[in-house]
Amino acid sequence: MKKELEKKGHSKLMSDIEMPLLYVLASMESEGVKVDTETLAWMSEGLKKDSEKVQKEIYKLAGTEFNIASPKQVGEILFDN
Repeated sequence: MKKELEKKGHSKLMSDIEMPLLYVLASMESEGVKVDTETLAWMSEGLKKDSEKVQKEIYKLAGTEFNIASPKQVGEILFDN
């Protein structure tokens, strides 16, 4: 693996970034991380409102409601209507 990293010019990235990060991530995984649940809830509510606003604008521009998560329906709106 070392030879492959050197061949692609990624050995410095591996030694300077990836390996030190490995220890941090392992610690986070075993010990967990603190989360400010109040701020998280506030941000979630804000994102939900923003998402609903954007969704309404999309429906307005499309002239109809459809499942935005459906690639098939998005394709129909974009290319068939």
